[in-house]
Amino acid sequence: MPGKVNPTQCEAVTMVAAQVFGNQVAVTVGGSNGHFELNVFKPMIVRNVLQSTRLIADASVSFAVNCVDGIKANKVMLKFHRIVCIIREIGETYLKIYFFSKLLHN
Repeated sequence: MPGKVNPTQCEAVTMVAAQVFGNQVAVTVGGSNGHFELNVFKPMIVRNVLQSTRLIADASVSFAVNCVDGIKANKVMLKFHRIVCIIREIGETYLKIYFFSKLLHN
């Protein structure tokens, strides 16, 4: 499809967030089930915290390099959308807004 955007980087960040949430639950359970000062869950807690840190760091770098770098604002469309917002605030009907915005766009 022409003009289709490939959302793989955004989806990867979402997957990382889901994994970090899961790791946080495991850390919480491990911390709450430790008895006295002898917490047998410490290795699992450390592993999950380190994995979450590594995942967030790697995902941040990948997202910045493959998605964020090179993004530029379309100043013409920004101006167009500002005008439409101003017209809506004035209280015009939807049909008048539609025709006026079409006129401005052309």
